Amino acid sequence: MKKIEIYHLDDCESDLVALKNSLNEVSLVKLKISSFKTPVALLNKLKKGPYPQIIILDLELKANVNGITLAKEIRKRFPLITILMYSNYASADNVKAARLAGVDEFISKQSTTEYQAKHFLRVYMEGLTSQILENQKKSNFIDNTKTVIGSTMRKIRRKIPMIMDSHLIDGILITGESGTGKSFALELLESYLSPLIPRLKIEKPLDPSKSIVEQISNSFGGWLFIDGIENLTSDHQEELTQFITSKNKKEKIKVAATSTCSIDEFKNPRKYYFDFIRYLLASRINLLPLRERAHEIYDYLEHFISELPNGPYTIHNSAMDVLLSYDYQNRNISELSEIVNELRLFVTGNTITPSSLPERISDIEVNKKRIKQQFPDTSKVVLNINLTNISFLQCTNQLLLSIIKLIRENDKSNDKKTSLRSLAKTLNFSRSALSNRFDLLEKDELISKSELMSLIES
Repeated sequence: MKKIEIYHLDDCESDLVALKNSLNEVSLVKLKISSFKTPVALLNKLKKGPYPQIIILDLELKANVNGITLAKEIRKRFPLITILMYSNYASADNVKAARLAGVDEFISKQSTTEYQAKHFLRVYMEGLTSQILENQKKSNFIDNTKTVIGSTMRKIRRKIPMIMDSHLIDGILITGESGTGKSFALELLESYLSPLIPRLKIEKPLDPSKSIVEQISNSFGGWLFIDGIENLTSDHQEELTQFITSKNKKEKIKVAATSTCSIDEFKNPRKYYFDFIRYLLASRINLLPLRERAHEIYDYLEHFISELPNGPYTIHNSAMDVLLSYDYQNRNISELSEIVNELRLFVTGNTITPSSLPERISDIEVNKKRIKQQFPDTSKVVLNINLTNISFLQCTNQLLLSIIKLIRENDKSNDKKTSLRSLAKTLNFSRSALSNRFDLLEKDELISKSELMSLIES
């Protein structure tokens, strides 16, 4: 059997050695464990490859970045790698933060006995990584070019190989409120299939006067994707169930479907054939409404705003607070997308302020407690000053210099290059007017022109 590749990051030499020895002692499979003392060393290794099946991270590091921030970055770039957090600091808040960052499991270094820690690691690795290894060759079928936003969808994408390749799963039901991403999850499942596997997608009601078998004949031996099982009549559901259960393995049809209905609603015999629903419930993915996974709102906001035409846009903290406080109860992610598309009509310049927001949410009460708990890092990526309210004539030389530094810091945090042209655009100045103002800054001995250009382009 191929060795399981493990990368372990910890800035404590004794912990690196102890865990390596422990894992090799209890493991029934061959392990190749590489130890790293700094995040930079780990990331450099990940850039070069080969990629491991498991990454074990310490939480508290001497470097400027902690394990949770690092896990979040690794998860974005490597959705299929199993990430474990192994730390002394296994508080409820740390475990929750690690989960939100995409960590698969948090293991305390202070487990009640050494055996329990070893046993848990052994079971976790041998149970899950064997499945991961089995799916390594198939993982390239997953469409990694498809933008996947939020920890919920990233988690689903990581589990797709074990869902779609399981011999025990013939039906998958994706439930959730309208706009929670059910159709997108269905697309992720479908995109994993080999082009050689037959499939049929039903997105609108079928002809009730015709047999369902006539209408799905080209999916024999493959997958049937139903976006909204409400599109199937109860009679069609019964006919499909009988057809599925009567086929041999080579001709068998597997079904993946979405529905906005609750489990109780499925008991209505007028709308649903119970045996069909029971077949689908063999594997159920339930997507929580956005208000119950509020930590993902910022990810979706960042994505939708970056997709707006005529950008890039900067969002003022006060506007961000309103958008993070709203519950999006009407259509969840779809409503969030609509709001972002609406607000671009009212943006002055390229800064989104509270006055840019649609009227129906502009008076929302800001939930500071929720923002502090769920989004501790948002202040790092938005400007704390509304640049559009500062005209050229009102700027003092000192304030202008402060604003230039602030813009440069913001661009730097977003890995964006600052130029004279982009600076002028952000400030709503012409380049010639800005150049003249640089002369005034130099004349007042606040900063030389060469120092200023070096600051901008650094």
